Amino acid sequence: MANARVTVHTEAGIDRIEPELHGHFAEHLGRCIYDGVWTDDTADEDGFRADVLELLAGLEMPVLRWPGGCFADDYHWEDGVGPREDRPRRRNLFWGQGREMIPEESNRFGTDEFLEFCERVGTEPYLAANVGSGDPQEAANWVEYCNYDGDTELADRRRANGREEPYEVKYWGLGNENWGCGGQMSPEQYAREYRRFATYVGTQSAHLLDHDLELVACGFENHEWNHRFMEEVSDPKWGVEFPLDHLTLHHYYGRTMSVAESDAEDYDEFLVEALELNHHIERLTSAINAFSTTRDIGVIIDEWGAWHPAAQGATGLEQPGTVLDALSAAAVLDVFNHHAD
Repeated sequence: MANARVTVHTEAGIDRIEPELHGHFAEHLGRCIYDGVWTDDTADEDGFRADVLELLAGLEMPVLRWPGGCFADDYHWEDGVGPREDRPRRRNLFWGQGREMIPEESNRFGTDEFLEFCERVGTEPYLAANVGSGDPQEAANWVEYCNYDGDTELADRRRANGREEPYEVKYWGLGNENWGCGGQMSPEQYAREYRRFATYVGTQSAHLLDHDLELVACGFENHEWNHRFMEEVSDPKWGVEFPLDHLTLHHYYGRTMSVAESDAEDYDEFLVEALELNHHIERLTSAINAFSTTRDIGVIIDEWGAWHPAAQGATGLEQPGTVLDALSAAAVLDVFNHHAD
């Protein structure tokens, strides 16, 4: 049997691995929310699945993003607050087209349910505001509803809905995949929309709240797109510093590989595709550094993973979980560790 030696250079670390590197994501698609974390039939007295609460609490999730994803690009938060029996049913525009999926959104799981869920499992909430079909006032109102401790109508509405103290939500995403389902925007258009939304949401942070918000823009796996976005959003012509704390990208892989018919060569290609994330992070960091000289803008990967061809709308976006998925996830998490700085 061959021998192998591993040498660990403890003095050559990159940086501290922050818990936020292991964040999670929940979207209104398939059975993720309804039947996943929430059900009216087999839940505790608040509607949550007790078994899921226990398991997720054990994970010690640092942060959880909601409600999407593309779902967020058509989500209006006021539909999901107040008495559940009075909440309107809406079409699930992006994820309601499949026979096994929920074609309509009941809004029974909304802002207060999600934020209570986060408290129950011990995680920091990360809310994605609707830039695609929403407006800045809607986003600013959401911040006020969640975080303000004064006597406005929105703060009083939160209290009437059962929550006296502010939730103090820190992370706010302003847009999701606005190059695609979030509005088919050019990078320059999204940069201007981002600044418009950030003006109103940021004003809430500056004048109404006791703590700062962290604002997140959504990038793309396209270096030129990110470069043009950063150039526009940071342009001195705007006259004020751009309010951007983090820029994200999304990385899915395996969409063309059939799990049932794959071979060793396919496995290699699958892992190589997963590890392309390292290249995307480096290019995204390059775009940030090219235009950010006064702000320390972080990189967030808030959507990633294996997405098999079997996971289609008609099948409820369900897919088999394979050993290869686990290997690729380990590889991606290692990429995160190498970018801990």
